[in-house]
Amino acid sequence: MNELVTPLRQPYFTSDSLDRAAALRSDQDRIEALLDDSTTHFLPFWRRQHLLSETQPSGVLKLARLRLAELALTRVALRDCYTVFLGFDGVQALFGIDLSPIDDIPAVVSSDGRSFAELRPYEFRLNAQDSALIAQFRAMANWRAGSRFCGQCAAPTRVDQAGYRSVCTNGHEQFPRTDPVVVILVCHQERVLLAQGTRFPNKRLFSALSGFIEPGETAEQAALREAFEEVGVRARSIRYHSSQPWPFPGLIMMGFLIEAMDTALTLDSEEIAEARWFTREEIAGHDALGFDPPSPNMLAGQLLKVWIEQ
Repeated sequence: MNELVTPLRQPYFTSDSLDRAAALRSDQDRIEALLDDSTTHFLPFWRRQHLLSETQPSGVLKLARLRLAELALTRVALRDCYTVFLGFDGVQALFGIDLSPIDDIPAVVSSDGRSFAELRPYEFRLNAQDSALIAQFRAMANWRAGSRFCGQCAAPTRVDQAGYRSVCTNGHEQFPRTDPVVVILVCHQERVLLAQGTRFPNKRLFSALSGFIEPGETAEQAALREAFEEVGVRARSIRYHSSQPWPFPGLIMMGFLIEAMDTALTLDSEEIAEARWFTREEIAGHDALGFDPPSPNMLAGQLLKVWIEQ
């Protein structure tokens, strides 16, 4: 049977405090005024790296926010960079800016303890607001990088609506896309199934199953299908938990717990390197057993927490 499970907390990569102000995106005059406003801040991104700052000696990591003057770029140079209106943090307007077309970033950008860095090693060290901004902007930057030419006629595109629409020279429109993914925690009585994907960079990590929702399929159908395809499990019940954005490159993950009919497994060797049934005691003693469960900042970790505490 299907049951609804109330989420335990606000997911990582989300925040309720940012006003996206979507109604302003079609007001080009207002957007231009905000770009020129001395109180507006920009979140720089350069060739898949975010500008981060670390406070010493506390080691607190933050997403750097710079005014236009601190970018040391003219408005002409700014037009060559993809810029997207993210919204208002209080009264302060925020824009993401992709500086990738610029070969030599002005030195002032990477001064005062700021530096460009890949997100992956630091992804769970950011506060809620910064993680939400990362999720929003990185997904948008990834979309723009893949939409520079029209998918219908291959003509070059330009962006408008504050970065949320691309239009080619023949008038075809494209909008940002979010790909839906199911995350599935398989349970059987007092044990839970965790698996290691063949492409996991961390070879100690055992996590929940996951897979993309296919056209013409509900999220529940995808969860049941993926569980059977990846590990050969048939389910007798399914429970929805919550969702989480995932900006690698631009996903929305929907979490389910399913109860397996039995513990027999048949692994898809192309997707799953190993899968094991674990007790709660084994999850608690994972260090001694030589494996890592999913982080509580991940949806898979939240699903595991639900199972452990039920």
